[in-house]
Amino acid sequence: MARLHELGDIALSVIVVLVSLVYLITPWQGIDAMLSVLVINQIVLGAWRVMRQQIGILLREAPFDVEYFFLLLQEEQGSFELAALPVVLPTGELLDIQLRLRQRSERVIDTSALARLEETVREILHDQFDIEKQLRFSFGLIRQ
Repeated sequence: MARLHELGDIALSVIVVLVSLVYLITPWQGIDAMLSVLVINQIVLGAWRVMRQQIGILLREAPFDVEYFFLLLQEEQGSFELAALPVVLPTGELLDIQLRLRQRSERVIDTSALARLEETVREILHDQFDIEKQLRFSFGLIRQ
């Protein structure tokens, strides 16, 4: 994202230089107004993207419908069941997912079942919500 921002800044600088050259070579002054609108458009769009991302982070907005995600996970039957709605915290390119689980029967934590649950979460986020961010999981375990 930072590289894209830098490329945009470079493109705008090149446009300013080109407009200056055209203005020096020809008496046509309309080019200045037309390309100024283009530059303003790029600045406003860039500011809007940054503002929207920051507001989402400030409000801790999940990038998908958490309740629907919860229902999809409830359908997956394993040795754990979800005890509460997942907490989803977007932080930049990372998606922090906190799951509160209730273990069905075993006394020992089934780590392979946790790994399967993580894979299921990844599949649901990819298939249903088109999310391919890096995920970080944390589990809270409630014993019955």
